[in-house]
Amino acid sequence: MEKQENEAPADRPGLVSRLIKRHVIQAAAIYVAVAWGALEILITLQEKLGWPEWLSLWATRLFVVGFPVAVILAWRRDLESRIARFGLVGLAFLAAGVALWLTLSTDPMQRAPAAKLPPVNEAIATVAVLPFDNGTGDPAFDYLASGFTGELIGRLSKHPDLAVIQEESLRAPLLASLIPTAQAATLNADYLVQGRVVREDKFIEVNASLQDLDGQVLWSEILREPYAAESVLAMQRRISGEISRVLGTTLEAPAYCGETTDIDAMELYYRGRMKVGTRITETMEEGMELLKQAVKADPYFGRGWAQLGAAQLVLAGRMRDTVDGDRERAGMLWSMMQTSFRRALDICPTIGGAYKVMVPYYEGVENPSIEQEMEWRDSLAMDPNDAALLRQYAIHLMQHGMNEEAVEVMRRAYDNEPLLPMIPYQLAHTLTRLGRCDAALPLAAEAEELGGQPSVGIEAPCAWLRRDRDALNASGYRFIEVGMGFPFEAIEMSVEEFNEARLDENSPLRLVMAERMRALWAQNPDPDKNMHVYWIVATATDIGDLNLVFDILDTIANENGFPGYTIAWSPLFVDSEDSSRLRADPRFVEMLKKTSYPEYWREYGWPTGCAADGHDFHCF
Repeated sequence: MEKQENEAPADRPGLVSRLIKRHVIQAAAIYVAVAWGALEILITLQEKLGWPEWLSLWATRLFVVGFPVAVILAWRRDLESRIARFGLVGLAFLAAGVALWLTLSTDPMQRAPAAKLPPVNEAIATVAVLPFDNGTGDPAFDYLASGFTGELIGRLSKHPDLAVIQEESLRAPLLASLIPTAQAATLNADYLVQGRVVREDKFIEVNASLQDLDGQVLWSEILREPYAAESVLAMQRRISGEISRVLGTTLEAPAYCGETTDIDAMELYYRGRMKVGTRITETMEEGMELLKQAVKADPYFGRGWAQLGAAQLVLAGRMRDTVDGDRERAGMLWSMMQTSFRRALDICPTIGGAYKVMVPYYEGVENPSIEQEMEWRDSLAMDPNDAALLRQYAIHLMQHGMNEEAVEVMRRAYDNEPLLPMIPYQLAHTLTRLGRCDAALPLAAEAEELGGQPSVGIEAPCAWLRRDRDALNASGYRFIEVGMGFPFEAIEMSVEEFNEARLDENSPLRLVMAERMRALWAQNPDPDKNMHVYWIVATATDIGDLNLVFDILDTIANENGFPGYTIAWSPLFVDSEDSSRLRADPRFVEMLKKTSYPEYWREYGWPTGCAADGHDFHCF
């Protein structure tokens, strides 16, 4: 009897029944369905039309804020008391305010600072994975051999103590007529990996070997499995693992993740990446469509998303930078690239190239130079053999005057991509900043032979360091020959007059030069739009017109450095007599104090021509 008295009356409805009766659950479900659908439509339009990212961010915030309002106000319809209704409205707005505060105060992109690890390890060996042969005999299966090679390179490239030749250099025409060992020698490799892929009906057979340049086979194996994505992945893991074991890598590689077990998605991915690798715009467009089909077949294919984002990034850059480019399409591709990289990182967070583009903010780091350094180090910890990352990181170092460090980074990039013209050229430029012309000039000639920039871009500053009038004049005419003679035209001087003004401090042409350079800057004092600003600063430094140099740079300098002006191509931190005179001027230190550089240097070391001086610093 006592138990019955404590039980709830049978006719009292439960909580769920009351929620349904008051239409609370129905209101919540309808709200979520409508808001979610609207958000998906907005994100799709944002990707297709290149709308800014903040639109979807604020739409999500409004979605979250509106949810408690919709749910609470659903109770309102059955309340008879006017006071209760007003109270419920007040509660709804209070809940909305709390939800808004939470969405504004929570930043999902923040994370802890990166560990201070060496960004570039010394490689114990350089490995060239030569393109695997298509043993099937049918060119229609070239994509399978190409894809297998690329994925094997990707796996080995995760090891920070292995330098792995990347695919751009492997496609160099220079290698086409050479035997495998000669190809490896041309690539400056210590070891080469060769292989053959055969697709037979329902099976795949892979024959792979590792050998040194003397032809001694250190490991080889024939693998045969049923043709399935799982089998292909197992083969790639087996081969890369055996190569790593034989070479004795001592550092653990970051996870190689984001693969697919869907054979259709894998084949579409291999076909797409082969077309994207041609670097021909029309063929890259075809490859991008295939990659879209790959991630549609398997939405959790992280490497597919990453490859798609990389293709979109390259194409967006081409359309934005060319004279006849389609800037609207470039904006759409840029927005689509962000979505692709974001999805890739959601699936596989150790894809360095995608991470650097979509890098989160760092908690407690307010200095932009330090934050950038952390971003680069984290990205390279994920992909230590990514030559594009290494090259951009070297520019960041040169931008901060860290020339010695930049040389080491570019040497590693050169180990990875010795036949990609921009790599030896940038290494040559970095060496020139330290006055090491003996090492720079052969690299510049090598880059030009590979189809890169004219070597005169390195020959001219080296001639200036020697004060060699004949070589300077020859370089001037070479600049004109290759279409880079605009300084002479802009300043209305012949090559000989230009170099006389630079070399002879008593020449009346020097005053004329200074006046004309000042006029060119005054006509357009915007480094983003003034094509003459770099050579004006360099030439004004050469002739000692430091007032003009500081007039230009002091107006640009702020806490973000020198926006619109890349110091990596300027004389500020070059190891030379002219640049030393510039740095010794008291205005130089005062200008740098306006930037984020001094705090960065205290954290990571001092640049060429500057050093700590107690709690302050001086330059020389």
